[in-house]
Amino acid sequence: MLKVVKQVKKPCLVFKLLASGNLMANAQPKLQQQIVEARFKYVFENIKSTDASGARDVEQVRDQYALNKEYVIKYGGSSIKVS
Repeated sequence: MLKVVKQVKKPCLVFKLLASGNLMANAQPKLQQQIVEARFKYVFENIKSTDASGARDVEQVRDQYALNKEYVIKYGGSSIKVS
């Protein structure tokens, strides 16, 4: 699907990029955060800078919102403005 998103000239909305229930169901707790970071990296490498993305957090133990923000800054490229 990300191939299509990258080929389309108009901006796209990419959502459910974590598919958390499926990704985390069988993962060991130590690997869960590595899976989340790898997914952010993969998505941002395969969409355009004009596209938007959305992810739902299900992790209750960590500050997942702050971690996700760091992944967006790290992998989102220069189009991400941080205040």
